[in-house]
Amino acid sequence: SDRTGIKQHSAEYFKTLARTLFPSKSAGIMIADYEAKPAAAILYLQNESTMYYSYAASYDTYRSFNIGTSLVLHALLVAHRQNKRYFDFCGVAPKSSNGNHPWSGFTRFKQSFGGEYTEYAGTWELPVKNVRYTIYRGGVATYKILRNTKSAVKSSS
Repeated sequence: SDRTGIKQHSAEYFKTLARTLFPSKSAGIMIADYEAKPAAAILYLQNESTMYYSYAASYDTYRSFNIGTSLVLHALLVAHRQNKRYFDFCGVAPKSSNGNHPWSGFTRFKQSFGGEYTEYAGTWELPVKNVRYTIYRGGVATYKILRNTKSAVKSSS
């Protein structure tokens, strides 16, 4: 995250994802080793027709070896062997960004594998625990209101 500026999910997020999706094989992890040490990993999601390249990481130490690229190729082959119709790279910069988007580097990497650019409505997350989620969203909204009110008071002083 320091190198790319991506905001990471918490460890609890990934633990919950694993507890929820791994038993049904709706998600899994692929790890590439170098000299018996983990060098890169992909956390993928899948359904009957599609493997989703959801999360990936690699150690800076091994970046020059392009292990992440090899791991993506492996994931593509696994998806093909499983007769998946699609391999979704999950997110690229908008076409209109002309290389001036924070995701431009990821986009070039993903496009280097070929395929087609498909635009979707975006990612939608549905709360599992509606009451907790409603309380959480109310807290976030309250925080934003208080923060904006505080900023307005400071700037008028």
